[in-house]
Amino acid sequence: MMKLAIAFIISYLVGAIPFSLIIGIIFGGVDIRKIGSGNIGSTNLARAMGYRWGILAFLIDVAKGALPVLILPNTLGLSGSLGGVVCAVGAIIGHMVPVYLAFRGGKGVATALGAMVALTPIPAIICFTIFIIVVAFTRFVSLGSITATSLLPPIFILYNHLSGKPTDIPIITLTLIIAIGVVISHKSNISRLLSGTERRIGEKAERGNSTK
Repeated sequence: MMKLAIAFIISYLVGAIPFSLIIGIIFGGVDIRKIGSGNIGSTNLARAMGYRWGILAFLIDVAKGALPVLILPNTLGLSGSLGGVVCAVGAIIGHMVPVYLAFRGGKGVATALGAMVALTPIPAIICFTIFIIVVAFTRFVSLGSITATSLLPPIFILYNHLSGKPTDIPIITLTLIIAIGVVISHKSNISRLLSGTERRIGEKAERGNSTK
């Protein structure tokens, strides 16, 4: 239990690092908490500074989820999938409720993607492909995120079944946590989607508008 606790804490502290906010301040002189959606994720950074910076932040957030899962279980001598799942949960929670920013963070999608790629690459890549397709057709990043993560649990279960792999309860539980957590973190986006006021990809962020 002590090793699992250590893995969780380290993963949380890594996940809590607000790279999009840091990039915005250092390279753009902007505080993305005060513009656009007010969210500290890569999508809001892309609206504020352009796609190049948004993609960079997205990849870093993916790495925040993947690296703890790939490194810590082996380093701490944790066997089985539980150690990786604990690291994944820690990193995702860190991104969503970071101690460094008074527990007001991002939505956790990119970090969750990184964690799932490290744990079970094929289902994660399938879901990411679904995300890209939805965003390409609708230009709503939020809708792509909600759709892809909601499909993660059944896709993982089906993949495991077709591959003849044993049921992995820790990872199944993680997929459910991710799906539910992403929907909850996108409550305001869902409201805007329903009201027709959600921003589409490519629309510039407005300074001084921190509506979530």
